[in-house]
Formats: sequence, structure tokens, C-alpha cells
Amino acid sequence: MYMLLGYSEAVVVEAVVLTTSTNRMRVAASGFGDALELTREDNRWFAEGGIPVEFEFVAALESPNEALVPAYGSRTRAAG
Repeated sequence: MYMLLGYSEAVVVEAVVLTTSTNRMRVAASGFGDALELTREDNRWFAEGGIPVEFEFVAALESPNEALVPAYGSRTRAAG
């Protein structure tokens, strides 16, 4: 899933969800060399170091096997 991840009031980065569970989420975020791990405490989400974050899902794959990156200009599905 594609998302916008907001740090503080002014920093928003594009991110892709790698894995998710009830209280944890790993995302690959633009501008970060490593994946970020987000954790949920009560109804709030936090990045590493206890930084509060907010996010909004922008797009999701139609199926888990569908590729978002076009191959030779056309939309393709991954094998599986």
C-alpha cells in the first residue's frame, strides 16, 4: 500500500507498507536509507524514538500479486 507519512506538522514523506500487524508496521519511506518501524500505543502511532506520526493511505494494490510498476508501458501481474 502506498501512503503519506507525516512527521510533526510540516514533514510529509511518501512511503510503502512492507509489513503490518495490529500494533506494528514497517514502511519504506522516501529519503530514509532503512525501513522505518512504526508502533501503535493506544490509538496513536509512533516512529522509532517515540516520534508521533500520522499517515494516510493513498492507494492499494487490487490484489496482493499485482505490480504497481509498469513493465514496458503496460500494467502487469506478478506470477503466482
